[in-house]
Amino acid sequence: MPKTHSDELRLYCVSVRFNKKELEKVEKLRGHYRKSEWLRLVSLRELPPIIPEINKDAWRMLGEISQKINRLLVHLDSKSNDSPLTKTEAFAVKKLLHEFRVSLIASHK
Repeated sequence: MPKTHSDELRLYCVSVRFNKKELEKVEKLRGHYRKSEWLRLVSLRELPPIIPEINKDAWRMLGEISQKINRLLVHLDSKSNDSPLTKTEAFAVKKLLHEFRVSLIASHK
């Protein structure tokens, strides 16, 4: 077992009292952490970031938009190198990027 540096040893204890409502809030927020561990992490601002659940509707929408973008890219790749982008193709790119942006914003809320 490796030796712990004396600066790393936790020698000091701080006692905290909660009313019932406060304790219920701590219990809810601490997740899988022990109360003491969670309180230490919160007080020292060292909690790992909370990763939200995946919004399945937004995920599905992003997948559909991704497929549309891929189909458009296949079409654009099949054109000859000296063939300019048509207004319709440019509009399609702009529309897909707008849809993608809107779905990202909606999924973030």
